[in-house]
Amino acid sequence: MTQTNRQAYQHAEAFRMMTYECQTCGKRLLVWNSRDGVTPFSMTCRLCGKGSMIHINWSNDPLMPRYIPQVGDWIWVDMPAKKCKKLGVPVGSPRLIQVDERYLRKTGKA
Repeated sequence: MTQTNRQAYQHAEAFRMMTYECQTCGKRLLVWNSRDGVTPFSMTCRLCGKGSMIHINWSNDPLMPRYIPQVGDWIWVDMPAKKCKKLGVPVGSPRLIQVDERYLRKTGKA
């Protein structure tokens, strides 16, 4: 991360396009972090549902603050405060979603 990026964002993974790879099926998933917040290093595989997906090549994640998600893209968003409280996790915790038309309309990106 350059000095400029360090000054612009609080978190190294802010607005990065990340690659996750499943340790079971071997498939990869691109996930854009739509926020200036931390993201999980691993998660359940969204493709096979059995394995654990690990964030790989994290030092090469491209910075994409102006990226406009398309239908079908996977992105990290802030979990709503109400849901955070219900789950007992910190407000602002990440939630992985797959972009659909409803999301694009809601965010004004349709």
